Amino acid sequence: MPRKYIYYFLTALLAVINLGGILNAQFVIVMKGQPWSSAFGWELILAGFGALIYAAGSLFIAPLSDKFGRIPCIAASCFIICLMQAMMGFYVLGAYQLWHFFFYWGTVCLAISLFFTSVEGLLSDYQDRKKPLERRLGLYCLSWAAGDMVGVYMTGYIKEAFGAAAMFRIFGGISLTAFVIAVVDWLRHGDKKMGDAEIAEADIHPEASFHASLGRFGIFWSCVAFSAILAAFPRFGRDYHKLSEGVIGGILSLNLFICAVTFIVFPLWKKWQYNLRWQIGLQGLMAAGLALFLAAPSGSVSMLRLGLIFFGFGWSVAYFFSIFYSLTVPADHAKSGGMHEAVLGLGNLIGPIASVGAMALAERAGGVSSERIGFMAFYIALAAVLLSFGIQFFKSIRHNKKRL
Repeated sequence: MPRKYIYYFLTALLAVINLGGILNAQFVIVMKGQPWSSAFGWELILAGFGALIYAAGSLFIAPLSDKFGRIPCIAASCFIICLMQAMMGFYVLGAYQLWHFFFYWGTVCLAISLFFTSVEGLLSDYQDRKKPLERRLGLYCLSWAAGDMVGVYMTGYIKEAFGAAAMFRIFGGISLTAFVIAVVDWLRHGDKKMGDAEIAEADIHPEASFHASLGRFGIFWSCVAFSAILAAFPRFGRDYHKLSEGVIGGILSLNLFICAVTFIVFPLWKKWQYNLRWQIGLQGLMAAGLALFLAAPSGSVSMLRLGLIFFGFGWSVAYFFSIFYSLTVPADHAKSGGMHEAVLGLGNLIGPIASVGAMALAERAGGVSSERIGFMAFYIALAAVLLSFGIQFFKSIRHNKKRL
């Protein structure tokens, strides 16, 4: 089996923890009844805190793998994550308290930022005639989307059936497996490259930098929208839609299933590359998905799922544009990938903050019941998507005028 498939597998394993870990912690906080206010709880603050740590790690820690090597950094991040899962799964700090979740999730997000940027650097360091960069990134994105989907889906049901500690222990076993695999590969191959040749300046498209900046802008606002939904939905789904933890996890996992399908098909199609119309237009589907979410009556699982199908496709193409153009550089791929991941992290930070602010204002103004106050998160998400679409549209027009 080619070595790169080992790291697709490790990406899927760590992605299970990426969204499953935060959802597991949020469920505990929600069910323990520790609200920050009468309308929303600390679970939103935890999501934003993790996003801030992830963004900082992507900016300042990601370049470590350019200096010390990809695989050692991958192994180190897996080991740190394993320690955190064991700490929570075996109650090392005692009965769960609120600060435990902030310490746990902050440390995990820091390690995950190092892991993902190291893998991105590893997979983009070389040229491969059989699998060009877009195909390699497609498989990488498919791996984390599949892992996120499994993590979100199984966390809802396993936590509901066996408790949060069992879920943390499962995450510990997953990260320990990833650590062992990375160490074995390092001992066998060291720093040996996996492809045909290095990437040179002559291989870079002259429009790559503009498309990279546009892609990062698009995924930033897309992440604002998705994180606003993700942070608010566990409580909103329970209070307004009367859904169980398992159903909530299943609905959220559908968005990731759509991402996985998109990452299979999208790299096989070439027309989107360096094409501004496709880059901007496809992201408009997120607005249609959010409109369905807002229109869904209480308990309408089918409309929620349909909305996530549209939203998930728009989000996944926005992500792929950003990562593809960000990694078409001749050197320092972990640093460049870190810029892409930092933008994701910042978007994931702003989303929960905007949700909290909007719901706090609605709560103070009155007239909105605590059940319905979660709608404010979806209005924030829709505003972010529409703002992104408009600004990207005008930036592309300005760019085309300069070229003429």
